[in-house]
Amino acid sequence: MEYLIKSETYQREVKNFEFNKIKLKNKAIEILNIINQETIDTKLLSRYVFTGIPHHNEDLIGLRPIVWRIILGALPNKTKDW
Repeated sequence: MEYLIKSETYQREVKNFEFNKIKLKNKAIEILNIINQETIDTKLLSRYVFTGIPHHNEDLIGLRPIVWRIILGALPNKTKDW
């Protein structure tokens, strides 16, 4: 077990995993910043969520339905009209 923890492959995998977690967190923050504007830029939002909507955290579980409703037009892009 100790050999596995010290191996370069294991260390690379851990760093890669941490990097991917950070990327997903940053993506979620960007999406939240977009939908927290008075008027949501749906084209920009669509570009951010094209590769997926992060939901790795319990706090982000409700993000997907809201984003889809905005993109599909079920929610207006002006947040005061919600």
